[in-house]
Formats: sequence, structure tokens, C-alpha cells
Amino acid sequence: MDEALKDKYDIILVGDYAPSSFSVSIDLPRTKWLAINLEGPVSEHAECRAIAKAGPHLMNRSLPKVDCKVIYSVANNHFMDFGQAAAQESIRRIEDVGDQVVGYGQDAIQARRPLVVTLGTRKVAFVAFAEKQFGVASHMQPGVASFSHQLLMDITRLRRNVDLLIVSVDGGLEDYPLPSMNQVDLYRGLVSAGADVVWGHHPHVTQPVELWEHGLIAYGLGNFAVPCMDWNMTANALWSLGIGITIAPDDELYVRLIPLTVASDGVGIKVKIASAQCASGIQERMDLLSKILDNQDLYLSLWHEISMNAFAEYGSRFLGWARWSILIAVKRRIRVVVNRVKSLLGRKCSSGFDARREEYSLRYHMFSCESHRAMSETALGIMSGEIQDLRTAESSRVLREVRKPIVSC
Repeated sequence: MDEALKDKYDIILVGDYAPSSFSVSIDLPRTKWLAINLEGPVSEHAECRAIAKAGPHLMNRSLPKVDCKVIYSVANNHFMDFGQAAAQESIRRIEDVGDQVVGYGQDAIQARRPLVVTLGTRKVAFVAFAEKQFGVASHMQPGVASFSHQLLMDITRLRRNVDLLIVSVDGGLEDYPLPSMNQVDLYRGLVSAGADVVWGHHPHVTQPVELWEHGLIAYGLGNFAVPCMDWNMTANALWSLGIGITIAPDDELYVRLIPLTVASDGVGIKVKIASAQCASGIQERMDLLSKILDNQDLYLSLWHEISMNAFAEYGSRFLGWARWSILIAVKRRIRVVVNRVKSLLGRKCSSGFDARREEYSLRYHMFSCESHRAMSETALGIMSGEIQDLRTAESSRVLREVRKPIVSC
């Protein structure tokens, strides 16, 4: 790569942006476009009654301040957390400053429409979708794009008319550093359909990056900008990767991984390029994850480890097949009471969730979300004897190793 092109990017792709009410300071290499996965709407005064769903509700108070254009992928499980008013306000605020959104629409067809931007004489297309969870668009309601087989055909047709095609995918098991087998098949299929880059996010920790056929797949880039107090107990949740993309004058595509860290300065959130020592630790971890993905036997045994761990941690409980502990039951009841009090007091950000509806939402979440369904299917298959248990002492050791925090970060 020409030395003059180093550290000057056309596009940088990053992971999850969910700073809540904190200010964010971002120090990145120079780029023309920054592409962000916007987790949760951006609102200060919109009516923000939380929708009924499983999991947390995320709301952000400001957009990032950067010296470049920004593309926001909003096809994820949090952009619709506070309904249409907050979502539409977010889009207005983004467009008012000249930036753009992909992955939202008034129906499913509009939500999966691509965003095409120009870089000089070149056309760059973004397509965005999420695993089906809460807030997805349908033929009769607005929301974010979810996967359908039509998307593969859309990508193939779009490929003929653009110079670079980037597909944003929000999916995967949270807090685990490896994708599911179904994800691997799907993301590779997106490249076969015509994607040049598959830009994955959602697991909140970084997952492997691989070259496949003509394209690059990043299964999960990790947390880009999040409150440190919420994530400092989760190993590897406060470092991430950026993908720097440069289109050279000869039309060659150059891609570089940019190691990033998130820290708190007591007032806000600071995102910056990782130190040399931290970057070295990140490179070692990414090399290990790539080797696992390349080793089919080891990867399958690790997927079995992950499935059984995740099912024991929350899967069986979400499905209602494990008894709730007294502490969990008390917490659920307190949350219901607090939400009712908030509603009675007229607080803006509130939820009408009741305990029964929460149970239904958790079960819906387990069946509708492909990664959770695949995890549950694998775990139940192993426990029933239908699927051969491939776990070994070695796979257990390796899973512990890849989930250990990188000390230098």
C-alpha cells in the first residue's frame, strides 16, 4: 500500500455506539465517512415511553461530534426501544446535520432499501439488517430491517451497480467471542451474494475477522462508545476494532484493522486508538480467534461449549424451564411496581410492562432471534442425545482462554 494512503481512510466502520447521557470524545484516524451502529434512539425531549420488550431499553442524548460525515446503521434491537416518536426524532436530528441513516423504514420494503453514497466517482452502497427481535418493520408497521431471503437477491442486484457494497448485520450471542454456525454460513453467503464487506456488531465483544472469497467478514466489532461503569465487569467489552477502508486510485481496496479502547475521564467517554501494548494483545487475541474459525473440529466443539454455557446462564430461564430464584423474582416484582409508579406520576420514560407480558417477551425473544434459537437448539439437542456432544477438556480450556480479559487493555 502506498505510504501516502496510510492513516487516510475513505470509510471507517466501528461497533456499538450507546453512550447514554454521557458526552463522547472520539480520536480516530482521518476519514471521509464514519459508519456507526447506533444502539438506541437519540432524543432529549421526544415522548419516550418504552416499548414492551425483553432486555434493556437504551436511549442516547447526543450524536457523536466528529470532523467527517457519518452513516448510522439503525437496524438493531435497540433503535425502536422508545417507539416511533423517538426513532423519527433521531432521524431528523441525523439528517439535519447532513448525515445519513440506513436500516429503517415505514414498512419492511422501505427498511431494507440500500443507502448509496459517492466517494469521488465511485458509488458505495450500505445495506443493513438485524436478527429478528423487537421493533422490526413488517408489511404493516414501521421499524428496522430484519433478515429475509429477499435481501440476498437485493444484494446480488445491487452489486452490479456499485463499486463497493457493505452489509451491516446486527446479530450474535452477547458477550461471547465466537459466532454461531448459522451466522458463519449466513455471513459467508452474503459475500457470495455480492457483499465486499460484512460489518457485524451486537455481541458487545469482538469476534473473528476473516477473508472469504472476494470479501472481508467482521463477525462483531465490539463496543465502540459505551458507559464504562455499565461494562467494566464484562471481560473485553471496553476495547473494539475499527475497519479502515481505502479505495486506491487504481481501484484496489485496502483494509486495515484499527484497535480501539473506551475509557471514562470522570465526565464523559473517551474513544481512542489503543496503545501499542494493548494493540499487541488485541492482535494476539484476534489471531487466536481466526485460528479457531479455521479449525472446523475445534470451532464446532467450542460452539457446543458456548451453547451449553449460554443455555445454563439464561436460556432455560428465559424459556421458563428453570425455577426463578427468590432474588430474581423479587427484582422482577420491584421493577413492575417502579414502572407503574412512574406511569402514575407521568414520568416521560416509563414502561407498562407487567410480569406476565415480560415472560412472553422473553420466550418470543428466544424463538425469534436466530442466534438464541440456534443456541437453544444446540443445547437441547446435546442434552436430548440427538446431537453428539463434541465438548472436550481442550475446548473448555480454549473457551476460558478467549474470554479472559486482555490485561494490557
